[in-house]
Amino acid sequence: MRRTILILVILFAFEPAAGAINPPEAAAAGASTSASVVTTKQLIKGFKRVTKGDRLTRDARASWAGVVALRFGRVASQSRIGKYGHFVLYVARRASIDPEVGRLLADIHTAEPITPNRKGIRWEQNVSLRGDGRFWTAKTKYARNVVLIWNGSAKKGVTPAWKRLHRALRKATR
Repeated sequence: MRRTILILVILFAFEPAAGAINPPEAAAAGASTSASVVTTKQLIKGFKRVTKGDRLTRDARASWAGVVALRFGRVASQSRIGKYGHFVLYVARRASIDPEVGRLLADIHTAEPITPNRKGIRWEQNVSLRGDGRFWTAKTKYARNVVLIWNGSAKKGVTPAWKRLHRALRKATR
């Protein structure tokens, strides 16, 4: 009996505390390594600061209870699309963080989890609503409650626009 208790005590003592070790995907993606929660206001302000003036706005049509969608207004300028690509940021609120973030990072067609690559990106192939072909979507998590959904091209991979946006979000969510 004493030996069993001693083994359990030793195992518990060497087990990392919850949240003490970050998932490899967060570190690999360069995402905020703390389990911090970023508010919508903090993200808007932080993004504007690190991009020297690019302002995100709330998109009520793409938001739902517990989740706020952010983008460059209803229609982004061509210069901003060229700079960052087509994307939507989702900020999950405190009461619904884990289930909402899980849904956002899952496959949109099957609701199955998508395994992130070594950079923390979850890739998903989609079909254009206009019927003009397939494209890849990159889903990346920042902080504990921020998810970027970035629409790429027919070729799977990040672009300079994604890298620019990724750097800005990494800094804005710290």
